[in-house]
Amino acid sequence: MANVDFSKLMAIWVRIINKVSEAESQKRDYGTGSLLSPSEIHMLQSIGTYQGIKITDLAEHMSVTKGAVSQMVKKLEIKGLVVKYSGTGNEKEVLLKLTASGTIAKNGHDRHHAMFIEEVRDLLGDITEDQALFLEKFLMAVERCVDDFNKAGD
Repeated sequence: MANVDFSKLMAIWVRIINKVSEAESQKRDYGTGSLLSPSEIHMLQSIGTYQGIKITDLAEHMSVTKGAVSQMVKKLEIKGLVVKYSGTGNEKEVLLKLTASGTIAKNGHDRHHAMFIEEVRDLLGDITEDQALFLEKFLMAVERCVDDFNKAGD
């Protein structure tokens, strides 16, 4: 392997983590007049993607507890963004879908992500497929290290 300064790469990575952490504490309006936390908008995103999803399946998809999903869904219901309903043939089965306002927020979030991706593309310019594969490999390696670090803390 070439003489790569991994400490420099990791320093940049830590700066990114700190900036993302700061962003995670900020609420945004995605077009509904309601300020939403990143956790709220990402849950709306998942519900919108998987309309009719069960709370249990949503918890699994988002890697959080059913209790956390239930609490968040309650907040989103109060804000008029999500509706719970019973599944056909099973009154106990609780399913979730977005309201019209929830769909507006999801679409606003989609636009937010699209603009972010476009800005990254513009900043990177014409990268080669090999460079993109390297970035993917690097990010996957960092993710694995974070997963291993988190498991070691269990």
